[in-house]
Amino acid sequence: MTDDINITDIIPHSGTAIMIDKIISFDKNNIICETTKHLDQQNPLRFNNKLSTIHIIEFAAQTMAAHQFLSTPTENNNHDKTQDGFLIKASNIILKIDFLDDVPPKIIIKSKLTNQNNTINCYDFIALSLNNNNQQIATGSLVLYIK
Repeated sequence: MTDDINITDIIPHSGTAIMIDKIISFDKNNIICETTKHLDQQNPLRFNNKLSTIHIIEFAAQTMAAHQFLSTPTENNNHDKTQDGFLIKASNIILKIDFLDDVPPKIIIKSKLTNQNNTINCYDFIALSLNNNNQQIATGSLVLYIK
């Protein structure tokens, strides 16, 4: 079901600004995504050739944008990219490592919708190193405003 989902079709980003490779699964309240974009030397979030773990917040926000698109019913399921939105709050952020460059090839990001109204979506996330015994990379909560 998720193999035919093209990330570029569902989030409001393009090119190297896309931080998610693949959607593993999703349901009404949860999404699990996979990425290797943290190893891309052309990643626009890199500074001095390193990618700080603080940028996992952007990776997580993109999983939430994808979830917003996939879980929002529309007339005939015929809609374009997710609505524009903004990250308005990041809280309870815990970073377990300094740089994402140190993570073996794949990162899994699990995001859970915890509260929602017409324009505000609250999510909790956890980022895990897939190839390192599911070591936690970061956790936190994000609030998205959707236009």
